[in-house]
Amino acid sequence: MDAVHETSGRHFSFRTGRESQLPPLRRLPVVLRTTLAWLASHPWVVLPLLALPAVWPFLTCGIPRSSDGENHLLRLGLLDSSIQHGIFYPRWMPEMLLGYGYPRFSFYAPAAYYFVEVLHLLGLSLHAAFILGFVAGLLLAGLGM
Repeated sequence: MDAVHETSGRHFSFRTGRESQLPPLRRLPVVLRTTLAWLASHPWVVLPLLALPAVWPFLTCGIPRSSDGENHLLRLGLLDSSIQHGIFYPRWMPEMLLGYGYPRFSFYAPAAYYFVEVLHLLGLSLHAAFILGFVAGLLLAGLGM
C-alpha cells in the first residue's frame, strides 16, 4: 500500500518504509497525459515497436540458423508443389527421406505452413513468405499475451 502526500508530492511506500520523489501524473502536460492514457488502453499499438529487437534478425539475416530451419523451407516447397498438383492436404510427401516418402503432415500440424503458403500464393517468394510468416507469428504471439 502506498500513499502520496498532497502538498509535497512525496511518495511513501508502506512496503519498503522509504520515501521517494515521484512526479505526480497530474503535473504532466495534458497531451502527454492523454497519450499515455490512450496507449495504456491500446497496448497493441506499441507491440510492433516492442517486438522490433526480436524481429530484427529475421529482417536482416533471413532464416534463423538452426538445425531444422532449412527443413521447414523444404517442407514449405513440397507443400507448394503438392498444392500446385491439386493435392490440398498432402499426408504423404514422396520427395522426402531420399525419395522413399514420409507422412509429414499426418504427424505435424500444417496450419503454419498453409499460412505461409497463402503469403506465397499472394506473390511473395517462398523465402520472403517464410520470413514474413515468422514475423507475423511473433507479433500474433505478443497479442495473445
